[in-house]
Amino acid sequence: MAMLLDWLYCGNGDSVLPIINQAAMAVLFVSFLFFWLLTLPALSFPINKVRYIFEVRTYFSPAYTIAFFG
Repeated sequence: MAMLLDWLYCGNGDSVLPIINQAAMAVLFVSFLFFWLLTLPALSFPINKVRYIFEVRTYFSPAYTIAFFG
């Protein structure tokens, strides 16, 4: 979504299509709102439970990196 909006604004704030200037800002705001609402419940997880997710991620991340870039 951010790449699309960056293309529409050419990266410097000038809109490619001036008609959608406010509409693009509304889409950006709504996408941020959805991201915020989906992320908010994750803040209530206890640290002891979330710690295991990061521990598993540290074991698999090197393999994923080698597979992707190797």
